[in-house]
Amino acid sequence: MPVMLVKLSSPGWDKEFPDLPSAVTELREHVCSDCLAGNPDEGGPALDREEDGRKVECRDAMMLLATACGCRFTLEGDHGLWPEVD
Repeated sequence: MPVMLVKLSSPGWDKEFPDLPSAVTELREHVCSDCLAGNPDEGGPALDREEDGRKVECRDAMMLLATACGCRFTLEGDHGLWPEVD
């Protein structure tokens, strides 16, 4: 079942994806590097990090949606993150 990424802020839009990982890839394109780096001054963890010399990208939709950039978006469809409301 498809997953829809919806931009809530103006100008709004929506894009359909075949699955959640594809929608997360698009969502990451709209989350700035500062949000991905976290907020170390306030003890916020970095979403993207380095482990054993490799870059590890955050693929957690809920964490990305909770950023200052990500809160302008929502996911609809069969993503499995929360129940859909009719």
